[in-house]
Amino acid sequence: MNKAKRIIILIVVIIAIIGLIIIGYFITRIPKNPADATGNTAGNMLNGGSFCEHEGRIYFANPYDDNCLYSMKSDCTDIRKLSDDTVSCINVYGKYIYYVRNNSLKMDVTNTGFKGQIFAVVRCRTNGKQSQGIYTGLSWDMNFYGNNLIFNTVEESKNVTATIDITGEDYRILFEDDIDNMCIHDNKFYYSSNLEDHNVYVRDIESGSDQLYMEGNTYQAIRVDDVLYYLDMNNDYALTKVNLTTNVRSVLTNDRVVRYNVYGNMIFYQSEDPVHEVVCMDVNGNNRRSLYAGDVSTIGCTSKYTFWVDLKSNTMYRYPTNGNGTVEKITLMAE
Repeated sequence: MNKAKRIIILIVVIIAIIGLIIIGYFITRIPKNPADATGNTAGNMLNGGSFCEHEGRIYFANPYDDNCLYSMKSDCTDIRKLSDDTVSCINVYGKYIYYVRNNSLKMDVTNTGFKGQIFAVVRCRTNGKQSQGIYTGLSWDMNFYGNNLIFNTVEESKNVTATIDITGEDYRILFEDDIDNMCIHDNKFYYSSNLEDHNVYVRDIESGSDQLYMEGNTYQAIRVDDVLYYLDMNNDYALTKVNLTTNVRSVLTNDRVVRYNVYGNMIFYQSEDPVHEVVCMDVNGNNRRSLYAGDVSTIGCTSKYTFWVDLKSNTMYRYPTNGNGTVEKITLMAE
């Protein structure tokens, strides 16, 4: 082989290597999101983030499989297992899923010699591949906003609120306390304080400053559009809303509410007085319907169905989110 041919082959090889590097970069790089990007609804996050809908698919913690990560189409077909992790706080944006891993809850951890990171804040592709623990300490109540994951963790034996970039960089303590972070709106947290009082506060993410938003003995406060919802502990946990435009306050039900979810024009909630049941009604408190007798561990709303899981039997049920239809028991295993 003459020298000219060797040079040509060398150039071709170098170009091929550079091309592979460039392709690899574009395949693996994490694109930047809009500054106000969100990955789930406040109502779903209030229920532990067990369900999340994105571009025609539902990502969920499957109660029939140790709450491992699954996905399915919005009509509950094409069920796929994505991970062996026990998951919560599911957020999805673009091509990525973000969630909290807590494999200490897996039934067989001590019996099978489980290896790997038991706790983590995880990022993976929407097909479950390229999974990476981008924070590997104990974490809970994780939420997604813009290009950051905000979660509660422990530093020096103290509960704190921390943040990390979606690429796994720039970890830092955001606040020296662990506020509820299930509701982020316009770069601010809306939350019921559980410290000296139970007023609703707004905390700015950038400055960390708190502002008293509404006085009251509140619990589970979230903002949905221009409405603030909360449970009024001075009124036996009655679900109450405040129109933030008119400042009009309305009691939506006098039931004692344990958990609730707001989606579109509908509210679903778990009552424990006068009876233990799952109920739906519209956002004005009208058209109340009793759906299911018993206690549930989560209520997850999506565009087509609302799901709940029986606390004792771990059985999942679904009901049309528009409020028209019948309750169905479902078993969601990979097809």
